[in-house]
Amino acid sequence: MMEPDLELERALIAKTRMGDTEAFGDLVLRHQARLRAFAARYVGSSDDVYDLVQDTFVNAYRSLDRFDESRDFGKWLRGICRNRILKYYRESSNRSKRMESITAVLQQKLEAETLVDDGAIDRIEAIRACIQELKGEQRELILNRHFYEKAVKDMALQLNKSAASVSVNLMRIRAKLRLCYERRMQNPAAR
Repeated sequence: MMEPDLELERALIAKTRMGDTEAFGDLVLRHQARLRAFAARYVGSSDDVYDLVQDTFVNAYRSLDRFDESRDFGKWLRGICRNRILKYYRESSNRSKRMESITAVLQQKLEAETLVDDGAIDRIEAIRACIQELKGEQRELILNRHFYEKAVKDMALQLNKSAASVSVNLMRIRAKLRLCYERRMQNPAAR
């Protein structure tokens, strides 16, 4: 006979497979603290830990039909989380490389514009610093839209969000950048 805890977990998995989202919510509650602790061992930012764990549960929900019930569900979740963490570090490395190339492009533009406008250096440096202040997805959104000229609908598809949601986020990020830029231009020491 199965342990009561394991029996309950298998029942929740079966209900989830039949479309019961509340059952999956119970599975999340049972495993989220341990999964967060697992992710926190490898990722320093608590915001990133929460995002990784959330992504893990979304991925698990979508792949639940492939889960082998003879295996341990918690170990299966940790395997998914481990893959998400590896992807996180690969993408972080790519972001760093992109930021280096963006900085190089800005530097080239800065050098070219210096001949035309002495204030260009300050403006470009202020914009660069403001972009650097953005965190994670905000920075990615603004760079994808305005540096790589990606379409909002393509970004929305990639992020599994609506185009309206991405547009609103971009609007908020641009407002945040505008305030940062104005603050930096008014206070040269802040650059």
